[in-house]
Amino acid sequence: MAFSENEFKFFIDLYVRGNNEFDYEKQFFYYYVLFNFLYNFYDDETNPRSSENERRRKTEEERIKAFVLYVVQSDASCFSNYNPFAQLNICKYSELITKVEEKIGKVNMDYSRKSNEKEIKALFIEIYKVRCDIFHGSISFTNDELRRLLFACNEVFKRFFDFYFQAFAINYSKGSDLEEKK
Repeated sequence: MAFSENEFKFFIDLYVRGNNEFDYEKQFFYYYVLFNFLYNFYDDETNPRSSENERRRKTEEERIKAFVLYVVQSDASCFSNYNPFAQLNICKYSELITKVEEKIGKVNMDYSRKSNEKEIKALFIEIYKVRCDIFHGSISFTNDELRRLLFACNEVFKRFFDFYFQAFAINYSKGSDLEEKK
């Protein structure tokens, strides 16, 4: 994905703000805004559309699934054994695991095995549903179980972005260095 310098700085700024935020609700906000920009950026880059009507035909869930699939199937070695469920299991964030398993069945929680496409897509769709519940006011995150769900989402985002920027920011900086040498 080819970012402009300003886009790249904006993405990194949101990433750093999310990592440095101790309020779990604000952290989720920063992480989700960054995730939203990245998957829409990817979709716009891979599927240019000439009209807003063409853009609306593709659902949010379809764009999310396409983006996360592209990222985890990339040649980046850091995604070669990407398994967010292993991290959630170790951190004892079973709420998000349970939600995914209710949809698709048992998930792989072994660090040595990469999550499959179905598991990754289902995980990020569940996070999207948490976002919808928050942004549309369907749920109050005042009880412990729901707060833990947000913590789990933040943990997934943090690990995903750590890998993502390791894989894709390095490519960006190499491209930037080449441009500067011209």
